[in-house]
Amino acid sequence: MQVIFHGDDFGLTSGVNEGVIQAFQNGVLASTSIIANGQAVNEAIGLAHAHPDLDVGIHLVLSDEKSLLKKSSLSCSQLSDGRFPSRQRLLLNLLKRQTTVQQAEKEWRAQIEKILSANIPLSHLDSHQHVHLYPYLFSMTVRLGIEYNIPFIRSRILDPILFINNRKRFIDYMILKCWIAGYISNVRIRPLKSIPSIGFLHAGGKLNQNILFSILKTLDEKSYPAVEVMLHPGTGDPYTHSCYRHWCYNWKNDLDLSVNPLTVQRLKDIGVRPVSHAQLHKATQRRQKGL
Repeated sequence: MQVIFHGDDFGLTSGVNEGVIQAFQNGVLASTSIIANGQAVNEAIGLAHAHPDLDVGIHLVLSDEKSLLKKSSLSCSQLSDGRFPSRQRLLLNLLKRQTTVQQAEKEWRAQIEKILSANIPLSHLDSHQHVHLYPYLFSMTVRLGIEYNIPFIRSRILDPILFINNRKRFIDYMILKCWIAGYISNVRIRPLKSIPSIGFLHAGGKLNQNILFSILKTLDEKSYPAVEVMLHPGTGDPYTHSCYRHWCYNWKNDLDLSVNPLTVQRLKDIGVRPVSHAQLHKATQRRQKGL
């Protein structure tokens, strides 16, 4: 089985950026997704150029953070301080048509094009709080992925129901799982590809060695060829905590898990090879050409 260890939120803050780079340089992390409207996105762009082997995707944002576009472009979906609404409010706005797909598409095009214009190739796309899976948005996201030649899209979550320690997170997981099974799985995404993702139930530093390897063992026994492990590595710096205390994340825990030599050794012991989205895409291209 091949495993993509992935760091979300690259560009959010300098502490998150440093965590992603440490996890890449000293650990198992191979891929990350960048927030084009993050506070530290320019620093993240510089780091991506300095580490060209780090696989980069786009982390689309339409909740909580600030828009790249002028306020008037998304006036129905933004709050008075220029930030997008919460994901719950965003969903209501979509269902009430107070936020339109056309508005969201303009914003997401701006986010994608900002990173591409910085000469950073994008191998995959996902989103902050999985909002690209929302009604009306997913088909548009697939279309953008195809148009901008981004090979992978995050559209499947696969957490085995093990070690449940957060009832609210579990309820969110089951709702999302049912939505994916009932709608997302029926949307044609070709030529895009999707790798099943794990880590939703233990997001924000709640994953540990025992949980990780229990999940990987379960999936390996079910013969999954590849999975993505969603992580949020960071240094645990005071600034990130002060800005995002309400997330209740332990960024340092995900960083420590990524760089722990025991993680590397246990992966070798069970025959798991860390890869990136870009590496899987290149392997697919070689197979298609018969090489």
